Amino acid sequence: MKYGQTLRGKELREYRASFAGQPNQLASIEEPGINAQVWLTESKRGPVAIAFAGNRKNPDFHYQFKTAEARALHVQNWLASLRERAGATKARQVAARAAHTLEVGSILYASWGYEQTNIDFYQVVEVVGKRTVKVQAISSRIDHSSAGADYVVAVPDSFHGDILTKRASSDNNIRISSYSSAGPWDGQAKYETAAGWGH
Repeated sequence: MKYGQTLRGKELREYRASFAGQPNQLASIEEPGINAQVWLTESKRGPVAIAFAGNRKNPDFHYQFKTAEARALHVQNWLASLRERAGATKARQVAARAAHTLEVGSILYASWGYEQTNIDFYQVVEVVGKRTVKVQAISSRIDHSSAGADYVVAVPDSFHGDILTKRASSDNNIRISSYSSAGPWDGQAKYETAAGWGH
């Protein structure tokens, strides 16, 4: 095998078996749905499990156990974690393909800042497609205040700044910048640091 060569299918399985030991001396557990293999063998010191996942040629773990029961429990937990991650990955992929439900007039807000909290509001001005919208910043006004804190609400249609074209997720969030994302505004006043207290 050449250095860096990618193996698939039968070749990968044979390479893993040779890594683990002689195939006829091993039992194996395979889960094709998550592309996982566990080779089971015995050493003079106790049961051994050698596990591979994905298309990796090197093992995820190569452990010796005190008992066969301890080995079985470790393998079961490892496979369960792989199934959970595979399920989460699939869910993210489905969500990424799902359409947003934003409409023209929908208002989003972004809360950002390090030593202070800032609130920015945006309004959808055009729905470009099921995953893209155009938004524009709108002004806010102070609804009420307390020491060091303002609670602000959006002022619909009070547009300023450039129109931005943004990708919208299935949960109606958009990325404004590297440090700021905006999501649906619930109509409630939002906290930001008051002027003179960090702004």
